[in-house]
Amino acid sequence: MARISRSKLNIKIVILGLLICAAPAQAAEAVSVTKVEILNQDVNPSANIVLNDIMAIREIKIKGDIKTGNISLSYPDYINKQGRSIPQVEIVNESLAKTIRQAIVTGAPSQQKQVDFNYKIAKISLLRQKDQHLKAFVSVFFNAAIKVEARVMESKTGLWVAWPGRKGSSGKWQDQFKILDYPASQKLDNMIVEKYKVVRSEEP
Repeated sequence: MARISRSKLNIKIVILGLLICAAPAQAAEAVSVTKVEILNQDVNPSANIVLNDIMAIREIKIKGDIKTGNISLSYPDYINKQGRSIPQVEIVNESLAKTIRQAIVTGAPSQQKQVDFNYKIAKISLLRQKDQHLKAFVSVFFNAAIKVEARVMESKTGLWVAWPGRKGSSGKWQDQFKILDYPASQKLDNMIVEKYKVVRSEEP
């Protein structure tokens, strides 16, 4: 995503709480690593993982020695103009953090497979500048264990949702978080856009 300083943006934050929930709340631990891929293991290693066969997190930076298991993980972020790291994907459940770490160390998926997929739109931060393509920041929780920052954008074709990613050296967009099931992805995107419209319409 484009690197934008939130400190220079005039925003209005709206807490949505439990207003939107795609499914009844599930235990945060109901997440497993169903696929794991280790890249560049010897130099600047990173990992791509799939959770519950539906959520992909890519470009997880690995620091330390994978062979000994002494590692720490850095999830996708972006650096603003002040040099501050803004997390784009956060693992907010310690059990899941340990599960992901174990999968990366062993190079193998979780033994127990989970398939639950639920989400909650927790916060919409509106931007007041009407002429910008970026309209709002959106915080979404998946399975009460993963927090992802998305953005509502506007182009000539209308409103759309941008999930964490970056432009590669070739100019091609690299997804860092992706919902692999297209109908589920479209349903959530549409829900975010519709809720954004409601929140924007309620502005004084």
